Amino acid sequence: ARDGQEEFVNEERYAIAPSVTFQPNDQFSFTLLASFQKDPDAGYRNFLPAEGTVKSNPNGSIPTDFFVSDPNWEKASREQKSVGYALEHKVNDDLTVRQNARYADIKQDTQTIIYDYWSSSSQDTMNRWTQKFDDHVKTVGIDNQVQYDTKTGIAKHTILAGIDYKQFVYDTKTWTDYDSDGSLAINWVNPTYGIDTDDIHVNATNDEKQTRKQTGVYLQDQVEINKWNFLLSGRHDWADIQVDDHLADTVVKNKQQKTTGRAGILYAFDNGLSPYTSYSTSFEPITYLNADGELLKPTTAKQIEAGVKFQPKGSNSSATVSVFDLRQKNVATRNSQTYEWAQTGEIGSKGVELESNIYITEALKVSPNYTYTKAEILESEDGTEGNVPRYIPEHMASLWTSYAFQNGLTTGAGMRYMGTTYGNDANSFKVPAYDLY
Repeated sequence: ARDGQEEFVNEERYAIAPSVTFQPNDQFSFTLLASFQKDPDAGYRNFLPAEGTVKSNPNGSIPTDFFVSDPNWEKASREQKSVGYALEHKVNDDLTVRQNARYADIKQDTQTIIYDYWSSSSQDTMNRWTQKFDDHVKTVGIDNQVQYDTKTGIAKHTILAGIDYKQFVYDTKTWTDYDSDGSLAINWVNPTYGIDTDDIHVNATNDEKQTRKQTGVYLQDQVEINKWNFLLSGRHDWADIQVDDHLADTVVKNKQQKTTGRAGILYAFDNGLSPYTSYSTSFEPITYLNADGELLKPTTAKQIEAGVKFQPKGSNSSATVSVFDLRQKNVATRNSQTYEWAQTGEIGSKGVELESNIYITEALKVSPNYTYTKAEILESEDGTEGNVPRYIPEHMASLWTSYAFQNGLTTGAGMRYMGTTYGNDANSFKVPAYDLY
């Protein structure tokens, strides 16, 4: 249990994650995994206006503990449970078969009051509106794979082949009271809480079931020749998407398929330096509808990366410096005003990344990390071409430390820096940089 940042906000969580492994010999292993988590108070996620937070307000800055909602109405609870297993059988020294499966069920109920707009130019009173959510997600995943280790001449091959299946079902219901008479307005300078919930009259505004079934086949070969390491893999996915809108009494279906893959090469020097380069593509179906009631196109991406890994022999310390060039097409974004989904034609991101884990002693570890990203909207139909995509900072950095005592206790501290970002693709709203400690 813990206190939240805002007034009236508390969080409470109970969790258990048992597992058991059956291993009668070195050739066979079966692990059963389960988890259960209940959050009677699942926290608080709401919005504040720009004026008074990142822009000036004639009444000063809105306190960081200001509660936009009302304790008589605010509620958030969540329950998560899952069960799965990992099975592995070594047929012989060269051949291994595996099967991993998991079922998960997540339910969340939320009701809150949301900032809408300033009721006057004085910017002291906020008009608000009410929403209630009921979300239920069920997922099933199963992965069957075969690993074959062989040698051809001086080349050692680790061949991995398999087929996997994923099913995602998302039931979401929303009820809304847009507060047309302004009775939910609140003065943040001198807030008064304790609304009469009988005055809230929510109506169903969304009742939707999203279903995605996806099957993929894949093949990978990892080749080691002396100090050279090569990786070549490919997969093909078939996806069936269906969205049932129970309010509109409509059903939208779509079938999608795509071949993706990756290739990489690495050379390991004796001194611990390992330069590498890689190229990969990806495919992610989307179950959201646009304003015209059509399913969004899948998000696809391709990335080129090159860098150097360094891990001195006999040391746990390591560092990686890399440069990357990522292109994403059909990225889904939601309009903060209309709450409708749309897609950006193409987004490009280039940059440099540093990841490291440095052991000062066997017990003390320091992990400095830094990322520089130059992001740009390359193709767009809404006039934002050439702008910086929303929420992507140019600079990000973190510094974490941890100390492991001999009695098994570990303690740590750290900081994270988030650079300046834009709040929308139009770049008309900028959020300053901040630190978290």
